[in-house]
Amino acid sequence: MPSFRTPSQRNKLISLATIWFISAGLGTLVYLTHLLAPAERLALDRKFLLFQREYERNDIALIAIDASSLDRLSRDFHLHWPWPRELYGMMLEFLDSAGSKTVTFDVLLDRPDIDRIDTEGPVSDRRFAETVYNSGNVILAANSIQTPAAVHHSAGNQPTSTDLTGQHPGFPHNLDRHFIPLEDPHPSIPHVTPVNLPIMPLRYAARRLGNAYVPTRHDGVIRSTYLLMPLDVGNSDPTDQIDEKDGTDETDVNNNSTRVLHYPSLPMAAWLAGLEEQPSGVIEFRDSRLHISQREIPLLSDGTYRINWYARGGVHDGTFPYYSFYDVFRSGLAVIQNRPEMAPLQPDLFADRHIVIGASAAGLADIKTTPFSAIEPYPGMEIQATVLANLLDGSFIREMSTTVVLILLWIFLIPVIFGIGTLRHVNSILLALAVPAAIVISGLTVFALYRFVMPTVFFTASSLIGIGTTYVFRYLTEERQKKAMKSAFSQYVQREFVDRIADDPDQLKLGGQQKELTVLFSDMANFTSISETLSPGELSSFLNDYLTDMTRIVFEYGGTVDKFIGDAVMAFWGAPIDQPDHALRACRCALAMQRRLEERADEWKNMGYPPVSIRIGINTGPMIVGNMGSKDRFNYTVLGDAVNLGARLEPLNKQYDTKVIVSEFTRNALPGDPHDTGPKIYLRKLDRITVKGKTHPVTIYELLDG
Repeated sequence: MPSFRTPSQRNKLISLATIWFISAGLGTLVYLTHLLAPAERLALDRKFLLFQREYERNDIALIAIDASSLDRLSRDFHLHWPWPRELYGMMLEFLDSAGSKTVTFDVLLDRPDIDRIDTEGPVSDRRFAETVYNSGNVILAANSIQTPAAVHHSAGNQPTSTDLTGQHPGFPHNLDRHFIPLEDPHPSIPHVTPVNLPIMPLRYAARRLGNAYVPTRHDGVIRSTYLLMPLDVGNSDPTDQIDEKDGTDETDVNNNSTRVLHYPSLPMAAWLAGLEEQPSGVIEFRDSRLHISQREIPLLSDGTYRINWYARGGVHDGTFPYYSFYDVFRSGLAVIQNRPEMAPLQPDLFADRHIVIGASAAGLADIKTTPFSAIEPYPGMEIQATVLANLLDGSFIREMSTTVVLILLWIFLIPVIFGIGTLRHVNSILLALAVPAAIVISGLTVFALYRFVMPTVFFTASSLIGIGTTYVFRYLTEERQKKAMKSAFSQYVQREFVDRIADDPDQLKLGGQQKELTVLFSDMANFTSISETLSPGELSSFLNDYLTDMTRIVFEYGGTVDKFIGDAVMAFWGAPIDQPDHALRACRCALAMQRRLEERADEWKNMGYPPVSIRIGINTGPMIVGNMGSKDRFNYTVLGDAVNLGARLEPLNKQYDTKVIVSEFTRNALPGDPHDTGPKIYLRKLDRITVKGKTHPVTIYELLDG
């Protein structure tokens, strides 16, 4: 990058700093207003699809109420949906005997069983409740509805169907064990009222109740869920103090704080039930995390937990092993009948596993939309199992905080904008392409390796805003100026020199600087006679052909063409680009010009042109170089006594019958490098003369080709 020392460079610095400030400020506004949130969600969905991973613990199994189970139970046992509770009880006894850790029912058991020919509904319910109680590891699902703020602060709004107090005569449990008291609810999580609770006996028999509610937002795709939700049980105020041991009101005298009961999600309830040691210490929302049982579970700003998906779902090649409800039922029936050889499934398949039971049959309407829905239907129970798996292995999605995102935004736009604004055009294009690519690759890499979510879409969009704005600036100001400069200088110097000149626009200002340079003057011998033998058209064509050759040779040796005066060429070396070997370049250019005339002699003769020879004078010395002229019209040229001496040497070739004469100053400037591999040149001393306008004599030499 330039050092920003000149006025134009300082103006560029100010402009780029303004672009940086505007771009970063606009990016900040976009991020805080969540304008790119939909695109960010879709990008994350693609990351989950691209980088699927296995759940390696193998401690979760799913029992599916699938279409096959519905058909076969109806056909073989005349059991129609809804199934009798004793059917669940038989399966539960089988799982209990197999040594399952927990059994979670993602099925609402909120209505009493119906009377059947061989069994009364209440009897079936009581038997199943006893099995649930004896198992001691069953989690039952309930549902919930969000309670409007105007309602959950009013008294006496408790529906009778959500009675959460008292005891059941058949079971010693109090219902408050199903809920978690927290002193400080998360401000963004809505209060809920439980609905669709299991029937009364099952509420008391279950180890825990879990909230089966999974929110669907935005485009209907499930990406996150609540782990805990503050409970509204119809008290005069949801922050009434409830002792977690006996359910009675209690005020904390020490800190005068209150505790709010929280309803755990179904997978949270299963995880808590499966812990060898129940959580101890303070459970709280703090620092955008849920702190529970020595776990720090990251949460989104709205209080939801972002689900860390594994591989695709479904029965075939899904994340978790699936077993048909019918096969589990038949296995349990075989155990009861003492015919283990008839069991489709062996008990050890369910040993030390967390079991989730739910519907996968399309007719039961529990198929959800997830990031994987495009390749596989996703039953609701598998979503619950996925969250449970996250809790079991502590595998959580990590995300950048808002503060970190914005700090990175303001920092990374600095090299992007200043790089695009100051690099050469090709390099700036490469940078403009590399930055978004690097952002995307980085986002994919950190997600694949660490399950860390970087707002890839936001950073990419912000970089494009900065890049686009900077290119507009370059086009409207600098690039337009450079185009004009290149158009002017391309006639005098080679292309790579034009690019370097364009990096410093201040050189276009009127005025110059003193530098030691080498100047070359060439003139065609007998040009008057030549012009008399050719028609105007032929003369013009011949001169254009000749001057094109001479100009190319000057460019080849890194020179700058100052001007053409008829057939005469004036060129110099050492500016605008510094060239320590400017004297050597000029001498080799002169010899190349002479060789070119010899090469084209026969060609021009065949075209009817007369023989051509040129005389060249070369001098080295201090000169003023820069843009000379008026404010409206000027040329890049050289001035000074050293230039005049070079012009005086050229016509001396006629007097000494030579082709190229150089001054002693050019001879002294030639390098004496024995390792120089270029064409060899030789000098022959001619004379010591005093040219017109000079008082001190100058030694002159003939330049010979080696």
